[in-house]
Amino acid sequence: MQSIVNRQNKSSSATFLLTFIVTFTYLIGMKFKNGLDLSLLAAFLLSLFYLKSIRKYTLFISIVILATSITLIVSFIASGAQGDSIVFAFKILIYFLGSLALTTFFIKFYGKSALQYFLLFVFLSVLLHSLVVIIQFINPEFKNFIYNFSDVSPLMYTSVGSYRMAGFSGGGGALLSLFHAIGFLSGILCLKIGMIKSSRFLFGGLVIILSTLFIARTGLLIILLASPFLYFKGMVNFMINASFLAITCGLVILIIGNNDTLWGVWDMSQTAIDRTISEFFSTSNGDESKKFHTFKVLSNMFFIPQMDYIDYIWGTGSTGRMHNDYLKSDVGFIRMFYMGGLVFILLFITLIISSFYICLTSTQALKYEVCFILVIVLLVEMKELVILGRHILPFTLALMFFIINQRRENFE
Repeated sequence: MQSIVNRQNKSSSATFLLTFIVTFTYLIGMKFKNGLDLSLLAAFLLSLFYLKSIRKYTLFISIVILATSITLIVSFIASGAQGDSIVFAFKILIYFLGSLALTTFFIKFYGKSALQYFLLFVFLSVLLHSLVVIIQFINPEFKNFIYNFSDVSPLMYTSVGSYRMAGFSGGGGALLSLFHAIGFLSGILCLKIGMIKSSRFLFGGLVIILSTLFIARTGLLIILLASPFLYFKGMVNFMINASFLAITCGLVILIIGNNDTLWGVWDMSQTAIDRTISEFFSTSNGDESKKFHTFKVLSNMFFIPQMDYIDYIWGTGSTGRMHNDYLKSDVGFIRMFYMGGLVFILLFITLIISSFYICLTSTQALKYEVCFILVIVLLVEMKELVILGRHILPFTLALMFFIINQRRENFE
């Protein structure tokens, strides 16, 4: 009997480790300088093993997602193959298949608790990546070692790269910061449903918050503003945990600040924190007369681009970040419209509405929390193009298919 229990424990541990590796590689991965993208590779391999799972899901959603890819391919052809829409078409398609496969992968091992375990592994994946980011900040040699292999943005080799880390992401910025915030919120949900203990969440949450300070301010703001809403059923407990977390952060800063050997790290940390806070309210030169500069700049980026009439329908095939085609807007919805035109935007809106409808009419216990996270992603899209980016696209597609699976009660 004891040997059977031991084998079951080993099997459970192996399953846990396997699903963690799959989740981390699929959602974070790393794109190498030679073009190899571990995230896309994971999606491709998952698709090969679980391609048959497509038959189990809502046909309408599948058609809409496939139509968005076809629309971008048409945009690419219509533009004379000058844009980057073909890349996004490929990513949507491969992540569509990969997310279908990933949900089947989780359901095979965890059944009706698949979504809960997925959120747990998202939290753990972001926690591990947070450690990478923090070590990169503390140890420039480690950062350079990673960047020697990673297809990292040239921006990371400028002065910005001294206080903004990219981790395995390559570009870092708001996209990675948003995903780290989602990892933190996933941890809150796991705490809320009893998947993890408070002590483990406090440690993991502290690490994620520290890493977000060294990535971009977007994630930090989401963590501060969204966390209470996700944990409203236990507001008192949340405030206690949040206070403990704040005190712990303060003690860490005091310890570092009063240690001569760590003064260099403290000085860099102070710079990163100052930039995170001050950049949100003013220009980088510290001009106090230009507070809320971010909001002012962003408000000027909401406009309908000037294009040919045919481009309003099919788009230009470009997101406005090509060498000879720069769109003076960072707003994700504007750049998506510029790339795929009215057809693409209408398909995207159809997909969003359908996802919310399926989610809200499902039997999933966390359906409101899932919708809340999707709303956060849509709000950040008003600032930058994130929905079609690394980490976020596979994550949101996986969320959607977990909900669809729960609604159909398809747990073979």
